[in-house]
Amino acid sequence: MARLLEIWRQLEAKDKISFFFSAAGILGVIFVILQINLAVQSIESNTAIYMSHGVQELNKIFIEKPHLWPYFNAQKKLEKNDENYNAVLALADFHLDLMESIWIQSDNIKEYETDPSSWQGWENWMRSIFKDSPVMCPRLKKVKSWYSQEFVEYIGKPCKSTLTNDST
Repeated sequence: MARLLEIWRQLEAKDKISFFFSAAGILGVIFVILQINLAVQSIESNTAIYMSHGVQELNKIFIEKPHLWPYFNAQKKLEKNDENYNAVLALADFHLDLMESIWIQSDNIKEYETDPSSWQGWENWMRSIFKDSPVMCPRLKKVKSWYSQEFVEYIGKPCKSTLTNDST
């Protein structure tokens, strides 16, 4: 320590000033890195909240209009003359839009990359909607041009036969 103090005393004022500016620069870089990490954590948190909020909005619709629930969760078929026809199709579109948003936003959550099982819950939910709703596959086929091909291929896995055949 005494040796460092001796070296310090021998430095000229301009060298001491340069040292302080260098140290301040290094501390500034460290501060920026910490701020970036906090921003990333905030983005991940906001993304997770956004994804959950979308599902809550969907659940709110089912609470307010429980007669629509069976079309998506209990294999109820939709006929063209059904009084709920337009509402069910609109809700199918809402499902698809929400699923696409969740799928796109998933890239903003590092945990899904490091622990793919954490994404599994979302994937299971999306797949179950297609499994439990005779409306979703035909609707996806009809509106697939609204979405990226990559999303349609991802979300449409349960619909392979519907996406290749003519349907509603």
